Amino acid sequence: MAFITNSPRLFGFLPVVRACVCCALGCFACIWLMMVLAASESCAQTADGADGQPDGKDAGSAAKSPQKLPAEGAASDGIKFDVGQEKPLLLITRQQLVGKRLEYQPVFELAADGQLTNRRGSRTEKTIQLTANEIQSILKQAVETAKFFKLDGAELQKQFTKAAVGDKSFRVKDQAITKIEVNVKRAHKSLAIRGYSLARVKLVDLTEFQKLAAVESQCEYLLAQRVVGDREPGILAAINAEVKKRNLPLPEIKSKDLRAAYERTGGRFQARYSTETVPRNGDTKDTGGNEKFVPSTVRIVYFIKSEGAEPVFRFFGNTGE
Repeated sequence: MAFITNSPRLFGFLPVVRACVCCALGCFACIWLMMVLAASESCAQTADGADGQPDGKDAGSAAKSPQKLPAEGAASDGIKFDVGQEKPLLLITRQQLVGKRLEYQPVFELAADGQLTNRRGSRTEKTIQLTANEIQSILKQAVETAKFFKLDGAELQKQFTKAAVGDKSFRVKDQAITKIEVNVKRAHKSLAIRGYSLARVKLVDLTEFQKLAAVESQCEYLLAQRVVGDREPGILAAINAEVKKRNLPLPEIKSKDLRAAYERTGGRFQARYSTETVPRNGDTKDTGGNEKFVPSTVRIVYFIKSEGAEPVFRFFGNTGE
C-alpha cells in the first residue's frame, strides 16, 4: 500500500483513473435514463391503443391478422381465415369435355375478400360481394355441418356405388369427377368425388352427402338472389298464377324455393325454382295412383326469351298433367 501511494509515477495516473471512472458512471446514468424514457413512451402507446387509437405499426399488423367474421352476429363461433390469403376459401371444379379431353373447369369460387363467382361459362359468369354473415353461412355449412375435414372420399364413393345399384341412369363409373377444396385457418383439404352432380339429385337419402351438396346449393341460391333482384315478387306471382291455372298439385311457390337464375344479353332471362307436390284437396293418393301419398320433386322454369317477350313456364316432374 505504501508503494502505491508513495510511487510518483502511479500517483500521477490517479486523476486519469478517477476521470475514466466518472465518465463511465455518467454514461451508465445516461443509458439508464434513456431506458426509463423509452419504457414510459411504450406504456403511453399501449394506453392509446386501449382507447381505440393504435399507432401506425399496430394498425398495419391488425390489417394482416387472421379475420374472424361473425356468424349471424355471434362473433365467438365464426370460422377463422386469413384475409389476405391467395387460395380461395371455397373452390368447386368439375370435369368437362374440352375438345377431346376432360379438363377440370371451375364452377364456384369464394375468395377471401368475400367475392363469390359463378364460373360455369363466359355467358353465365357472374361475381357478387357476400356479406360477413353469408360468408360464414357457407363456411359453417362445409366445416361444421358437413364436417368436410373429416369426410372420407373413398367411403362416399362406396356409398354411391351401393345406392346406385339397379339404377341404369346412374352408373357411377361413367360420371364426371367433382373436386371440392376448402381453405381456412390451419385447415386445408381437397376432396374428389365421382358422380357428385347426379348424386345431388338421385341420392337424396344419403344425408351426410346431401349436407356437403348443400354447400354448392347455398352458392347457387345467393347468386340467384342477386340476379333475380326486385323482379322476384312479379315472377312469383306469375308462377303461382300459372300453377293455379293448370291446377297442379303444388304449394305456393316462395322465395326460399329459388334454386338458380341466369341473365344474358338481349333480355334473355331464366329463373329456376323447386318444390314438392302436395295432395289435391285432401286426397291421400299421389299422382301415380299409389294409395299412400308420396311427395315428389318438381322443378319450375320461368323463362323469357328476349326483352319484352311474354314469360314461358316449364314444369319438370310428376305433376299429373
